[in-house]
Amino acid sequence: MLLNKRKVLGIRCCMPRRDDMEYRALHFISLTRSQGVLQSDLWRKLGASSREGSRIALKLENKGLIRRDR
Repeated sequence: MLLNKRKVLGIRCCMPRRDDMEYRALHFISLTRSQGVLQSDLWRKLGASSREGSRIALKLENKGLIRRDR
């Protein structure tokens, strides 16, 4: 599964708070540019469990901030 930052730039209304795990995930994804990042790599980087990581990715996807490829 890939996470892509395609819709990350320019969206501020739904932006999570800086101290939030969502913000950290979104920041890391944005650093990868258009290459995307594997969910497992993202969760390792954040120190999150796969369950937490999936929930974060789903929230960001529902807000239109990222796109997940299967």
